[in-house]
Amino acid sequence: MRPRHPSLSSAPLAPRLAPRLTAGSRRLVAALLLATASLTGCQALSDTVSSIDWQDKGGAGPAALDGSALSARVADVLAATPMTMNQQIKVGLLQDNRIRLSGSTTSSSAASEAVRISSQVEGVSAVLDTISVR
Repeated sequence: MRPRHPSLSSAPLAPRLAPRLTAGSRRLVAALLLATASLTGCQALSDTVSSIDWQDKGGAGPAALDGSALSARVADVLAATPMTMNQQIKVGLLQDNRIRLSGSTTSSSAASEAVRISSQVEGVSAVLDTISVR
């Protein structure tokens, strides 16, 4: 039987690759890797949601970006709430029953109310707020 190559040992990978890095340097490298992964994930999320075909409800009031029942329920609740009913809010369904709110509102309080109300709809696990205030 041939001996295993030293680089294929079962020793942890990080100490072998960077034996001279201090704890602070390792934390910095980890933070940079995490930031890069986060930015890449945000771009993928944006590409996914922006490519969804949707029907606008005539341009007035909240609208569901997709045909999901959860998005429709959130849009209906927003359309029935006085503070959010006339705002240009779009509702999209993400993975794991997360909802993305996009579009625009006339005030930051309307945007906050939309996030608060959406998070209370049964079945919504989290709300991603990308609403802009005009």
